[in-house]
Amino acid sequence: MKTVDSADEQQDLRLKVNSRERKRMHDLNSALDGLREVMPYAHGPTVRKLSKIATLLLAKNYILMQSQVIIELKAAAATAPGKPSLPSPLAPLHPPGAALGAAPAEPTPDNETLE
Repeated sequence: MKTVDSADEQQDLRLKVNSRERKRMHDLNSALDGLREVMPYAHGPTVRKLSKIATLLLAKNYILMQSQVIIELKAAAATAPGKPSLPSPLAPLHPPGAALGAAPAEPTPDNETLE
């Protein structure tokens, strides 16, 4: 390991270490803020920001809940006779050529379905 000789070198090294730690903490806080943005909890000016540990616990529980929902949906689809299977994760969620976010077409004589 490299030894530090002078007080100036020690201070310079300490400043560099502190700077790296500040950057690491800034990056961690930015990542947690991004996670808070996508987590399902009340957002708003009057809602207190979740702590770091609360954010991680909420994210963990949300992921576990979503995993359980997927398992239950797969089980329901497998036991339901004559029901179509769940779409593949690689299948498109909208018909080819359809604009994302577009409102459904109004029924017209050409595209009405008979019930």
